[in-house]
Amino acid sequence: MLLSLGNTGSAGRTQPAERAGEPARGELVWVTSGCGACHAFSKAGSKAPKGSAAPNLDRYLLPHARRAKLPVELFAFSRVYWGGRGMSAYGSALSEQEIDDLVSFVVGKPFSAPPGGVARVPPLPRR
Repeated sequence: MLLSLGNTGSAGRTQPAERAGEPARGELVWVTSGCGACHAFSKAGSKAPKGSAAPNLDRYLLPHARRAKLPVELFAFSRVYWGGRGMSAYGSALSEQEIDDLVSFVVGKPFSAPPGGVARVPPLPRR
């Protein structure tokens, strides 16, 4: 199953995950990867630096996923894997399990990337 969001490639695995991502492990990935240095996210106790261009996840993650017409977990996965709008791509820096864990933490429920992948989300138009 490939979720097509453009013709910019896809990310994910070819086999089902051995275990689903876990929010508790994802919190550790959040901290060790430095996500809170850019993103505000109350669940992580993160406050973005003043003037940060990175979105506040409490405020913008769900609306951005809706604008992209994607479930929030697939939108978050695509952004973590591919990056976008100034965010670095972590698809080659983190393992598949770490990405699943991180997305699980951000969305608050277990997540596993679908076999076949998720394509890059194109930049959302600014409002």
